[in-house]
Amino acid sequence: MGEFRLATPRETARIIGSACVNPRYARTKAPVRIIEDGPIRTVVEAIFVYAQSYLVQRYLVSKLRPVVQVEQVIFWAEHDRMLRLEFSLRRGLDRVQAEKCYSIDDESRPPAEQGREQDFQHFLRFSGRAANLPAFGVVSHGSHGYRCRGGTLRLSVLRSPAYGCMKTHPDCARILDRYIPRHDQGLRHSRYTLVFGELAASPMALTRTAWEENIPLEPFVYFPTQRDAVRSHRSRLPRWMRTMCCWWR
Repeated sequence: MGEFRLATPRETARIIGSACVNPRYARTKAPVRIIEDGPIRTVVEAIFVYAQSYLVQRYLVSKLRPVVQVEQVIFWAEHDRMLRLEFSLRRGLDRVQAEKCYSIDDESRPPAEQGREQDFQHFLRFSGRAANLPAFGVVSHGSHGYRCRGGTLRLSVLRSPAYGCMKTHPDCARILDRYIPRHDQGLRHSRYTLVFGELAASPMALTRTAWEENIPLEPFVYFPTQRDAVRSHRSRLPRWMRTMCCWWR
C-alpha cells in the first residue's frame, strides 16, 4: 500500500517536541542524527512518517560485537493495514532456518512457493551454499511472523484489522456504517537484533545469541549501609561464623 518516508525538519521537530522549546528547531532539525557515539556503541536515530502515523527508529551499532539492534517506537493510526520491516538480503543467502517449537526447521522453498506468511520463535538464520558466504541472523523480541521472497525479507510488526472475519461477515454492509475499534492502534514498541559473523556461524551459535539478547544481564547495585554497626556486630560472632561473613568487607 505504501512506504514510510523520512520526515521533514518541521515534522521531525513536531514529533520529538523540539518546536515548543526553540522555534528554530522546526527549520534545522534533521530526521537522521547520531545521538550517541562512544567506545561501546553508536546510536543513530531516524524519524519516518506515513499518512497519520510516524516511526522513530534507532540503530544501535555495537563496536565490540557483530551485532546491530533496531529499536522502533511506532505511533500507528492506520486501519486495516499491516506494517512490515523490510530487508534486502545478500545474493546467495537462499537457505532459511527458523527456530520452531523444539526444533530448527529448514524453510527454504522454491520460487513458486515463496512469499507465504511463516512463523518463527527466537530467530531466523540465512545462509548460502558457498563456504565463504557469511551467515546472517535476525533475533526477535516479540514479533514472530515473516515473509521471504526474491531476496527480500519482510518481518511482520503490526496489523490493524477490526476482527478476522470482517469482510466475510454476512452483515458486513451493516456493521461498516459505524466506527469499529482496530487492533494495534496508538503507541507501540518493537525491537529486532541483527547478528553477523561468528555469532551466526551455526544454528547453535545463533541459538545462544538469541537467548543472550532476550534475557540480558541485569545490573545490580549493592551498597550496604551502617557498615560500622555491621563490623561491631561481626566481632561478637563465633570465629567460624566470622570467616563465613568476610564478604561484608
